[in-house]
Amino acid sequence: MYKNLLILFVLLHVLGDFYLQTDTISEKKIFKYKYVVLHSILYAAVFCVGTILIWSMQIAIAVFVLSVLHFLIDSVKYLYSKYDNSVSESIVYCTDQWIHILSLIITVIIFKYCNYNIAVLPEAKSFLSIFTDNGMTALRWSCIILIVCKPANITIKKILSQYKPGSKDGSSDKTIKNVGAFIGTLERMIIVLLLSVNQYAAIGLVLTAKSVARYDKISKEPSFAEYYLLGTLLSTLLVILTYLLLCK
Repeated sequence: MYKNLLILFVLLHVLGDFYLQTDTISEKKIFKYKYVVLHSILYAAVFCVGTILIWSMQIAIAVFVLSVLHFLIDSVKYLYSKYDNSVSESIVYCTDQWIHILSLIITVIIFKYCNYNIAVLPEAKSFLSIFTDNGMTALRWSCIILIVCKPANITIKKILSQYKPGSKDGSSDKTIKNVGAFIGTLERMIIVLLLSVNQYAAIGLVLTAKSVARYDKISKEPSFAEYYLLGTLLSTLLVILTYLLLCK
């Protein structure tokens, strides 16, 4: 029960912190505080709507606390970016996300420790039964699918930003980056499907097919080969960890 609550919180965090945070908000909230406030309001709204089926006084308090914590964490990040920028972007991003996830975990631990009852409203159960026999399975898969798409792409981009080889043609890099992100998303989706049917050996074929398309550049540019390998391994690690944590 409490694991399902954590998965729900993670799902809502992913929606609020990635899918409802547009590129414009993400870029402008670094320099303009009003976008930090706007993002925090949208984040809180996602949690309010997403927990309406299990609404209770305890859930309402949890949503309020998580929304305030998210606002405070992003405010600290804003102040740091404004007055001190000595730490790399990848470390700031990873630290920010780990603190957010940790706050979700601690909240669920408190729920378990206090033995709070969590139940879907009877009216909601009858409504959900029309679409699926196992709502928790649908919740897990929704969370997995959402994580391996946009959040995984952003995470990989942030972490690899300091290792990206230089290029003389900026426009060419932009095209490759967009196509690469789309290929990476498809790659992770296929790997998730293969993991779900226990076809582990087939994952190697997916990674091989991806490498063939870049073989010429990989063989001629060692720096790109290292960057490409690091990105592929990181992408694969993210999708496998996501699957294991949410489905096992």
